Amino acid sequence: MSRMLYTTEDLNGTVIPASAYILWPSSPLRVPVANSSSNNTQWPMVAWAHGTSGGLSPCAPSNYRSLQYHFQVPFTLALQGYVVVAPDYAGLGVGKLPNGDTIGHPWAAWPAQANDIANAIKAARNAFPQFLDANGPFVAMGHSQGAAAVWAFAERQVEKPVPGYKGAVAFAPPTGIIEQVRRARSDYAANKTQLWTNAFLSFQTPLIKGVTAAYPSLNLSGMTELGRDRWVNVQEAVQGCLPTKQVASIGAPSVEMAYRNWTEQPTVLEFENRTATGRKPFKGPFLIMSGDSDSITDINNLKETVRDTCDNFDTKGVQESLEFVEYTGQNHFPVIQASQSKWFNWARERFFSSANPDPGCSFEVVKGFRGEEALNSLFPNFVLETAGRGDSWEYSL
Repeated sequence: MSRMLYTTEDLNGTVIPASAYILWPSSPLRVPVANSSSNNTQWPMVAWAHGTSGGLSPCAPSNYRSLQYHFQVPFTLALQGYVVVAPDYAGLGVGKLPNGDTIGHPWAAWPAQANDIANAIKAARNAFPQFLDANGPFVAMGHSQGAAAVWAFAERQVEKPVPGYKGAVAFAPPTGIIEQVRRARSDYAANKTQLWTNAFLSFQTPLIKGVTAAYPSLNLSGMTELGRDRWVNVQEAVQGCLPTKQVASIGAPSVEMAYRNWTEQPTVLEFENRTATGRKPFKGPFLIMSGDSDSITDINNLKETVRDTCDNFDTKGVQESLEFVEYTGQNHFPVIQASQSKWFNWARERFFSSANPDPGCSFEVVKGFRGEEALNSLFPNFVLETAGRGDSWEYSL
């Protein structure tokens, strides 16, 4: 494993420092190539974009002994011969500029995290040119926050292509996150709780913090006194990450952590417009997978965004491939394992086959075997079996 510091750009294009890690396989795969700057084979790379780990500097996955996603993705990829390049994202890992100014993490600013992915790839190639060719093949892959970042990265490839791109994989990407907060508050007011409602209500404080990181003038103004107290005097005070967030909100109803109409502030509306993914041109092939029992991501909203994106194919003559696969009975994290045979084979084909999927959109539903008897949980099942339900927070350590 290697760790590196590199420079990236925030939402406004300002150059800032960030951190990342690289997992090196013991037995790297070798992809034959006709045109290479150094060799006739290249090591395949997966640019891995992690899901939410927290919103403060200590929350970088490279600080976790398990790298946050352990055998769910990064360890497994490295064991199969892939080089894994994984950005922590700006504001996670490197928390201050040389002059002492804080680098905030702009959670939900997907294009900014897309910049982090792109620049981590470039930095890894520059740091290890003897192993990673400047034009070497790579696939971008991410889960949850990272899936939205990967979607933004696929859109970024249209205007700012990173050489060697073979496609993108997104597990359970959230779409229209601020609009989903509006829907969650509306559902709560109408006493109509959906599977994902409570999750989006709980996202309000980290989302306000994320907008503030991109637009400091907001200054957490969407938080109520209760929300600000729990964020500033608990979460920030102990520099806590995702597990701490769950503890910090005990006894504080999520709906009371933010003002009712905070999403309508002009700054928030501008953030929403600048960071939206979907319904735009992208570079594929693109594989999106999600579970119909996801308690974090609203799969219906996701499917609507995918269909709208596909409709643009016809109106704008886009010649790209987008494949959407729905897994029945699967929640936010378990869908990664449920779909493993799919995404492993898909990625391998991108590296070792000269043919790409046919352009256009395809939709598939995969019905889980004996799903009615399976344990459906938010966190990875195998960790819950080991740690016990009361210790589920340990999944990220």
